[in-house]
Amino acid sequence: MSDLRQESPLAGFRSNTAAGEAGSPGVILTERPFLGYVNLRGDAGDATFLAAVEGVLRVALPLDPNTIAEGEDVTACWMGPDEWLLILPPGAQTRALAALGEALAAHHASAVDTTGGYTLVNVAGARRRELLAKGCTLDLHPRSFSPGQCAQTNLGKAGVLLIPRGDGSDAQSFDVIVRRSFADYLGLWLQHSAREYGGAGAAVS
Repeated sequence: MSDLRQESPLAGFRSNTAAGEAGSPGVILTERPFLGYVNLRGDAGDATFLAAVEGVLRVALPLDPNTIAEGEDVTACWMGPDEWLLILPPGAQTRALAALGEALAAHHASAVDTTGGYTLVNVAGARRRELLAKGCTLDLHPRSFSPGQCAQTNLGKAGVLLIPRGDGSDAQSFDVIVRRSFADYLGLWLQHSAREYGGAGAAVS
């Protein structure tokens, strides 16, 4: 009988992670595998398109550059003037795609399942910004980059989507979304770069 279990893009990252140094680690790396991802495209100037999407997602799409909007079970990330990335709970993309397909049938729009192409690593801990700053040219200070925003950038040599997470103006952690083809590289880069901070890692399903 074949083994049909899913394997995370960062299975090696999980199994090779050390427990970190004694005391609280400066960096905590946690993979969140198997989330659902949908690439949505449409006319942001079309009020009927926006209303149709909001009717499905129960949250209005973000229209300001490099911002996110969060609903009960979806995060919508602005990726361009006519493009958004929807992040959903595992398996929820199937239902969302069916509902979006029906709601947008009369619109010049598309919703594509890109779930197999991404994974997410959450970077937390007191030294989270210092770790990311090693490979990212963005200003990560909360005055410039805080919860409610997102940005496409490079981390090391991997293209990523970076999302500050937390309450208030200061990010308590950062979600790093990376393409599957760069996941192994990024996992190794993060582990190596976190060593001086007593980095630890884990994964959740």
